[in-house]
Amino acid sequence: VRLVPKPGDVSLTDLLSVLSGETPKSKATGPRVALAYVTGNIVEGQQPMIREARSGPFVKAMRRLAEDDNVKAVVIRINSPGGSALASDRMWQAARSVAARKPVIASVGDMAASGGYYIASAAQEVFAHPSSLVGSIGVVGGKISMGNLAKRVGVNPVVLQRGKNAAWATIVRPLNEVEKNAFQHMLEDTYGRFISRVATGRSMDEAKVQQAAEGRVMTGAEGQQRGLVDQMGGLQASLARARELGQVGPEAGVEVWPPQRGLINTLAEAFGGGEATVSQHALRRELELFGLPASQVAALVELLTSGEHTALVTPYLFQVR
Repeated sequence: VRLVPKPGDVSLTDLLSVLSGETPKSKATGPRVALAYVTGNIVEGQQPMIREARSGPFVKAMRRLAEDDNVKAVVIRINSPGGSALASDRMWQAARSVAARKPVIASVGDMAASGGYYIASAAQEVFAHPSSLVGSIGVVGGKISMGNLAKRVGVNPVVLQRGKNAAWATIVRPLNEVEKNAFQHMLEDTYGRFISRVATGRSMDEAKVQQAAEGRVMTGAEGQQRGLVDQMGGLQASLARARELGQVGPEAGVEVWPPQRGLINTLAEAFGGGEATVSQHALRRELELFGLPASQVAALVELLTSGEHTALVTPYLFQVR
């Protein structure tokens, strides 16, 4: 079985393999371990998309792996800065339901931060590299207000609402004081749930989780000292531990999810996405001023304009040199 380090990235080799007529290797059968990738920003959605970890496909995959008696253990390979609070919680519950029936190992790549760590905490054991970034247990939220831009271009929007908070999400004005208080309460509730999920998954007191929370980002080695990580090790060490806990030998196959994509799906996902809105264009221009790679800009624009106003995501961009 070919292990693809980042299944969300399309390489020239993958395209040439499809164009040359090479058929994908058959899925592993019999007693085996499963390897599921969570790569990129975590968002709500039912259809898979390159550079994103969408909750719908992941939940379905976890349900199937939990019910397959031949899958003896599951490794979730995470390389994500987080994303949607709702999607992260759905994926945590899906991973937790698998962990109730068979061993689940979380394997951290470069980063499992905020929503990425939220999901990792559902596993019985968390592996990370000493230099991996983990933690960022916190929540951020808000909305984009385009009111001043609308006035500049001669648009005078009128908001019709019934109820004091009914129009809080409109993009044509900022939050008023009543809406700010309600939104603050929602953020605090989400943060409390984050602490509770980590405490449950890691079998830790909430007070101890709080000491590693409040948005702190740390290395895997520091995370181990604070109880967020169990062992130092990469993907191969995680798979070896999964085989041990699942009581299968080194000859057991590895089922990889998501499976390799065909040419049509690969191209459709790479170039799809529809037309960008005015707010997306404006946000893209602002982000490009920071000199970010185009792929990073596209992922951030998608997350910030997805309609998810509460996020579990690192409010920083890391460049390791």
